[in-house]
Amino acid sequence: MFRHLHREPGFYKRLFLLALPLILQNLITTSLGFVDTFMVGMLGQNELSAVTAANTPIYLLQIIILGLLSGLSVLASQYWGKGDTDSINRCMGVSLYAGLIIAVSVAAVLFFFPLHVMALVTNNDLLIELGAPYLRIVGLSYIFNTISSVYIGMQRSTENPAMGMIVFGISMLTNTGLNYILIFGKFGAPALGITGAAIATLTSRVLEFVIVAVYAPRYRRVPLMLRLLLRPGGAMARSFLKYATPVLVNEVLWGLGVSVMTAVMGHMAISTDMLAAHAIMGNIDKFSTVACFGIAGATAVIVGKRIGRGPGGGLLSGLLPADGLLRSGSRGVGVPGGPPAYGVHPLSLSSVPFGGAGAGDRRHHVRRISLHAAAEGL
Repeated sequence: MFRHLHREPGFYKRLFLLALPLILQNLITTSLGFVDTFMVGMLGQNELSAVTAANTPIYLLQIIILGLLSGLSVLASQYWGKGDTDSINRCMGVSLYAGLIIAVSVAAVLFFFPLHVMALVTNNDLLIELGAPYLRIVGLSYIFNTISSVYIGMQRSTENPAMGMIVFGISMLTNTGLNYILIFGKFGAPALGITGAAIATLTSRVLEFVIVAVYAPRYRRVPLMLRLLLRPGGAMARSFLKYATPVLVNEVLWGLGVSVMTAVMGHMAISTDMLAAHAIMGNIDKFSTVACFGIAGATAVIVGKRIGRGPGGGLLSGLLPADGLLRSGSRGVGVPGGPPAYGVHPLSLSSVPFGGAGAGDRRHHVRRISLHAAAEGL
């Protein structure tokens, strides 16, 4: 395996330039998420547990959106290798339609039935009462987040990961600042507690959307084509469905497993203690996978681009060093005493389509590619 790690000049520099923004983005998100948990925790254990319970259906929504973004990455990175920006726009159009249908539907359920949703996660009446207002507000934020995430996912797939790092960095800093002001009532603002945290999250997601809306029309490397975004076509929808469905099912099953685990904690006699501990440990756990997910995200782009180039792109020569680096790197940053880190949170680019003339002759070489990208801000 290790002989494949010896690559032509410039390969690792390109990988590093792709991975570094993703690693920094993950580090920013994880660090500020830890700060947010600390701020809510300062209100009390009940408030921290209520937010943890409320975030369970939100986490499931995030996982579904991440599954759609994985499907986008599978196709967009290959079309980028071909230089086909029209098809990239069509991919984004399918992702936006699917993502918005899901996000709007979930947001509507959370807004109109927050108490019922909270009751699925915990039977603690105090936590249900505290978490319901938070759930109503935060659910709306993911309508805006879905749009910005689709565009940022396209940017990452076309070798511009720095854009996502900057957008999510600004968003998370804004979220943390507003948390401080609105949770504790600083600078003349009312002390809103966990409702203030929800408002801060919604505001930061709207800010992400505004930044993307301003930036996208001015970005000419992959220009937006509204005609293709709004009418992506049935062929693209079928292709997206074919290759995104395995990933989406994988993500939904993973998300359901984690959500059920949280719900079990929420129905225990010591649910408040368990959920609070789970919230703190979850943030610590994320630090162990920051580098792995950054390398994996960059590897996914390189692999997709090589496949998109066809026979001249050196399919196997591109896959083998990237896969070897991912495996060796993941062993270095995995959870001590556990499996390799890229097995901790699967976000797979599965059943990858092979483009280009003569691609069918090589189909038996690589049937399934499973790479794992960053879990936050995709």
